[in-house]
Amino acid sequence: MNHNSLSRREFLKFAGVAAGGLWLASCSGNAASSNQVRIMVDSWALSYAPFKQMAEAYNQLHPETTIKIEPSPGGWVTKVVGQIRSNKLQWSAAGVMTTFNDLAAWVQLDLIQPIDEYLAASTEPGAAAFLSDMLPPVKEDQSYDGKVYGIPFSIENITYQWNTEWFGKAGITQAPKTWQELFEYSKAVKDYLAKAGNNEVYAFGFDLGNLSRNLGALLCSISNHPFTEDGWLDWDSEEMRLSLRFMRQMSRAGLTPPDCGESADTYDLWTRGRMAGLYSCSSRGVWAQKNLGFDKITTSRLPTVDGKPHSGTAFWGNSVALLNTAPHAQNALDFLVYAVGPQNLEWQKAIIQAGTSPAFSSTYTNLIETDPALAPYRWMSSLREEIALSAPAPKNYYYQIQNESWNRHRAEYLKDSSTMTEDDLIQKILQSNRELQQQVLESVPTMQP
Repeated sequence: MNHNSLSRREFLKFAGVAAGGLWLASCSGNAASSNQVRIMVDSWALSYAPFKQMAEAYNQLHPETTIKIEPSPGGWVTKVVGQIRSNKLQWSAAGVMTTFNDLAAWVQLDLIQPIDEYLAASTEPGAAAFLSDMLPPVKEDQSYDGKVYGIPFSIENITYQWNTEWFGKAGITQAPKTWQELFEYSKAVKDYLAKAGNNEVYAFGFDLGNLSRNLGALLCSISNHPFTEDGWLDWDSEEMRLSLRFMRQMSRAGLTPPDCGESADTYDLWTRGRMAGLYSCSSRGVWAQKNLGFDKITTSRLPTVDGKPHSGTAFWGNSVALLNTAPHAQNALDFLVYAVGPQNLEWQKAIIQAGTSPAFSSTYTNLIETDPALAPYRWMSSLREEIALSAPAPKNYYYQIQNESWNRHRAEYLKDSSTMTEDDLIQKILQSNRELQQQVLESVPTMQP
């Protein structure tokens, strides 16, 4: 990755709107046909969420409407905004919208529209309870300026996942509640492995894929106010410094792969049983369970510095949104309620068994806690309490900037031989944040935080 600028995918969300001619030039084809409702969904979501199966079932129930699910094409944001401007929009809805990453930008680009009125007008079973049954933090996460934009089909949160086989051999049978316990338990696993002559398994790992999965999760787990009034992570805080020191401590004690795992294939190590503990999305725990056995992997709440709840954990919705000026918007909304709503138990089981959590309260009480087949996933119910404590991400585009800044500078700090201080790193990140924000504002002068 080129760390001197925003990635192309991220920058297009902002820079593209300033290049109106390019947006329009990317358009092709005519508006949607009279009865076909086209919905695009990212391929990674189609691999586990049964959108296509639900479309087939819905089409049989509603022969007057044809729902067509398509993989999202590359550069689709550019194309869709151009089609909206030229009144030739071909699609009705799009996803996946990752709320902390996309919601504010998509609203400000006039890419999507609220769903409130369509829900009120829907006669689809499940529509009346759709918002009231949604977990309150999830509903807030899907909202912007008091209106709901996202239709969440699953949620992700950051958790501590651990291999009970390795920990059990080290004499540990319960999850750590504090960072000190996490350090000590991981050290016990490392010592056991060393005595057994096993040099292939690491006691712990951070998922360095995105800021929210590592440093951001640590900060949320120990800070009562992880965000500043301006909507940035509170970089210049003692909680941030403690989080950085803890990452470095775990690495320099040899508990993680070298340099905090900067060059490691973390998911490969984790799912093959060569890593005993991991901070990552909850679904990664299920990946390991399916590979190693459900009796060998457990998912738990994040430990905190003092064992007390603070701001829970980083979480977000995986959502589909109605496109602005969408043809057949009501039909698209009706289908999505049918497909992903709490009344559709087949859908809810599918996303649970994929390791992503439900967005609706009734799914926990009426399905996870009662269906024997879902017993291995009942950890989701306890983590619902942590989501309730969590601070939803501010409604702005700053996450992308901060993630890029962290990616620019983290390796220099996390290197086991590094002499960089926390203050040095924080100042570098704050400077990069300012530079990247200036790029956005110069490209899109109308973009608001």
